[in-house]
Amino acid sequence: SNQMPVDQEWSNVWPGPRTFHPASVPLPIRQGFPNKRQAPPGKFGNAELMKIPNFLHLTPPAIKKHCESLKQFCTEWPKGLNSEEQEKLFPMEVITSDYCHSSPVIRDPMARIVTLKVIIGGVTHCEGMVLLFMDTFTT
Repeated sequence: SNQMPVDQEWSNVWPGPRTFHPASVPLPIRQGFPNKRQAPPGKFGNAELMKIPNFLHLTPPAIKKHCESLKQFCTEWPKGLNSEEQEKLFPMEVITSDYCHSSPVIRDPMARIVTLKVIIGGVTHCEGMVLLFMDTFTT
């Protein structure tokens, strides 16, 4: 009963992001600072493994399963919509950045930067309000 079945679905064992649990992971994971000439601490009772966020739920089969379940809600981008029509129908564009790095802190200050591109010609009904809004936040 110490081994998991080979054909078991991993996304059923570890369905989402959560704190590390040694009984659920069948891998010999070690992390921590070892004492003199000893192996690093094992996975049971290891506080270092419980501190960090993990990505054990993001296996390729699990990602494929999620993509297949979300595919029914997606539609293709209209082929006839060229850039001029796109700018007319969608005059605002929001650009954000995500960062993933190994650190005890998962927040990155660069991820707070948001760029808002507005095509003024596409929002003629509220051009004055957009200019006032942009003037307030750019200074």
